[in-house]
Amino acid sequence: MTIQDLGSLGELLAAIATLATLAYLAIQIRQNSDSVKAAAAQSTLAGVNNALQNAASNPQLARVVITGQTNFDELSEAERQQFIVWIFSWFRTIELAYHHNLMGHLDSKIWEGHELHLKAVLQSPTVQSWWDIRESVFSAEFREFINALEPDTSISSIAKLADAVRPDDSAA
Repeated sequence: MTIQDLGSLGELLAAIATLATLAYLAIQIRQNSDSVKAAAAQSTLAGVNNALQNAASNPQLARVVITGQTNFDELSEAERQQFIVWIFSWFRTIELAYHHNLMGHLDSKIWEGHELHLKAVLQSPTVQSWWDIRESVFSAEFREFINALEPDTSISSIAKLADAVRPDDSAA
């Protein structure tokens, strides 16, 4: 074997090593990308759950959130402001989830549940009025999505849901 043959063999081995390195890096980048997507989805879902858990763990806030959607006029001025801030925060979190879904960071099966919940919330005349006034502060894509949502009466509004989960007193 000549020096030239050894040089050619070395070049071949270097080319193979380069391809192996590139394949390894591609796998690492994909795994990192998947991790980033999972973290983004988890963070978004934690935000949605946090908003709902705050309302669930605070009876006064729960009353404001439910009454704000069902009978806004029953709220005091301070409670109305609290509802407006809460619904704005919740919509911002849903907007983030919407964009993560568009980018493929949020599984469409998970987004589907949030979309159905969103449709239920949008059944509230108060929320619909709030949206009509505040929609301009959201991204154009999200505004188009919300404004194109078709009403779905098969999804219980908060008022219907509250009535549906009450125990039947006649069964006692």
